[in-house]
Amino acid sequence: MATYLDTSVIMTRYVPTDPNFHAVEDFFNRSSEAKYISEVSVLELCCVFSRLIRGGLLRVIRDIRDFDGLGVEQKARVALEHAIRSWRLRVAATERTYAKLPLSKQTVEVEHTFFEAIRISPRLGLKALDTLHLAYAHAIRETAVDLETFTTLDEDIRARREQIRNELGIRVVSPLGEV
Repeated sequence: MATYLDTSVIMTRYVPTDPNFHAVEDFFNRSSEAKYISEVSVLELCCVFSRLIRGGLLRVIRDIRDFDGLGVEQKARVALEHAIRSWRLRVAATERTYAKLPLSKQTVEVEHTFFEAIRISPRLGLKALDTLHLAYAHAIRETAVDLETFTTLDEDIRARREQIRNELGIRVVSPLGEV
């Protein structure tokens, strides 16, 4: 079995003051399933790490010596690499295909995963990045057939778990316990 990890779960591991920190640590320590993220996750992690570093909230990463001596860009990349390597995350890229999105007066060509996110967005009513993560999880399922769950701390996603399961066939779970 495998899961797609929402960025919220990964980032909690870097903020020990987060109230969900211990539950997420327990989840990572007891879970043996494959953990997937997408290229959007990589971008989001880099952005969040950069903000934490600039705000002085991420000064040290365990097992990384001389982290403090690096610049912001280097720290963000080191933190990103640390997250992927130490948590054994699989970065899955989807096949680059394009679809035509017909609008009233024009047609826009978009990458297929974005097309799917646009297609499901009215049904789910989530924020853009949340919808995009779900679309990536659904697309990754085509090659990682054992991907059955989407693990998140996001309340909006968790509140729409039934719609997500009906629309995408993916079960929403949380490190805080079954939703």
